[in-house]
Amino acid sequence: FKSKIETYKNIELNYTYVSRKALMPLLLKDKSGISLIETYVDYDMLSPRDILEQLKMVITTSEKKEKEINKEFNLDEKFQNINDFNRCLSIIYDKCFDQKKYDDYYKVCKEYFGNEFKGNASTFDIGYSGKPEAIISTLLGKEIRTYFVHTNNSQAYNNTRNCNSKLVTFSNDNWYHKRNILIKHGTFMYWL
Repeated sequence: FKSKIETYKNIELNYTYVSRKALMPLLLKDKSGISLIETYVDYDMLSPRDILEQLKMVITTSEKKEKEINKEFNLDEKFQNINDFNRCLSIIYDKCFDQKKYDDYYKVCKEYFGNEFKGNASTFDIGYSGKPEAIISTLLGKEIRTYFVHTNNSQAYNNTRNCNSKLVTFSNDNWYHKRNILIKHGTFMYWL
């Protein structure tokens, strides 16, 4: 594989660490982001306090605000249904969303990922959801070609298609052909 890469001098290989938790606050650019967040998390594994923690880059909280939220929801109790999750997110948005913090976080993320995804960038990942790729593609306003070893359902295709990106999965019968496409395409990233 390394000798094949040597053939293509214009290819740059990078290893980029990406966390869906770090990307999730970018979905909350306005209140419509609430419906996007529900598709990116397992709501029944989270409590309102978890949400406050995960959105801390784009919200401003205080003891008073947390008490107001706690009147509606026990901050430490996991969500039992999607309606409560969305209602809680809506309350957090209304009481805590900080446009300046969002704009600052957006700028930092766009600069960081813009430097990582120059030109015809692609990602290579073990697979599954396509969520980080979808968020980054939307953030940068460009297609990010995504190569997965495996996906377990159509959600990955939906996530990448909704942001105008392309997803390719590898299987034993077409690995060599797709490997050559990967090598010729340009920069690609390995994800954790």
